[in-house]
Amino acid sequence: MSQSLSFNTVDVFTDTAFTGNPLAIVHVPNNIALTQDQKQKIAIEFNFSETVFLHQPLSNAPSATYKVDIFTPKSELPFAGHPTIGTACYIFENLEQGRSDATLVLKAGEVKATFDRSKTSAGAAIPHDFREHANKISWDRIVASQSTLASNTMKNTKSTVVSIVKGMNFVLIDLTPQPELLDHVKVTIDDIPIPEDLDEGWPGTLMGSLFFVLLPDQGDDVIRVQQRMISIGVEDPATGSASTALCSYLALKKGVEGSRNHVFELVQGVEMGRRSVIGCEVLLKADGKSIDTVLLTGQTKAMMKGELTV
Repeated sequence: MSQSLSFNTVDVFTDTAFTGNPLAIVHVPNNIALTQDQKQKIAIEFNFSETVFLHQPLSNAPSATYKVDIFTPKSELPFAGHPTIGTACYIFENLEQGRSDATLVLKAGEVKATFDRSKTSAGAAIPHDFREHANKISWDRIVASQSTLASNTMKNTKSTVVSIVKGMNFVLIDLTPQPELLDHVKVTIDDIPIPEDLDEGWPGTLMGSLFFVLLPDQGDDVIRVQQRMISIGVEDPATGSASTALCSYLALKKGVEGSRNHVFELVQGVEMGRRSVIGCEVLLKADGKSIDTVLLTGQTKAMMKGELTV
């Protein structure tokens, strides 16, 4: 017997329609139990970078606690940034209009979310187990995948592989010494190969390659970044998990420089016509060598709503 589920779509990390990163939010009532296979097929049907399944709170759960499952068209994810922010904004703007705090229960753990109604912006304290892996990637290996980036200026550089949590691994390619190369990045099905021997105990799956340029200092203690994210033949307009990984990496490189708190503004998706603005704050512990908290922030724009049949 078929059943109907309501859904909404939102553009995340933007307040402007048809920009940012699209997200589908499928509502799952307590009386409906979807299988993993059904969730995967629904995610394939939407074919967004991620689809979330927002479960109705159980009667015995604490107030404003929502179980959230995140799926790409290929698999389930323990955590992803733009689904977390998109779902949080949706909850505060539609389900919890009298509150400014909620809890999202992800596979990676509980995420505390807040909402600034004056800015219509949600913040989420991101689960993190940050790791900078010992082995680096040579520029030759990057050019083997991205031939348009051939550069004598960059040929002696090496790129870092980082993880924000286990299984969420990204290559960080710093193009700041030659920022015009950011325009030359191509969408290719040949991902940059990461070392097979990542640090012991860390899965070696690559989520994507993040190309970035640090922008000039504007004197307001905000670190600004222009970036592009390529993964398996797709360019992503806004990647929260990669952004938190990059910000964690940069904050730890800075250490305690006058303040333990490092504030970032990351712009992504410009080249593909879907400009996104991602906010992130990284608070270091007192020694400046490890991370206390990672806060991801952003806005959303409501786009579509409807029903699907399962």
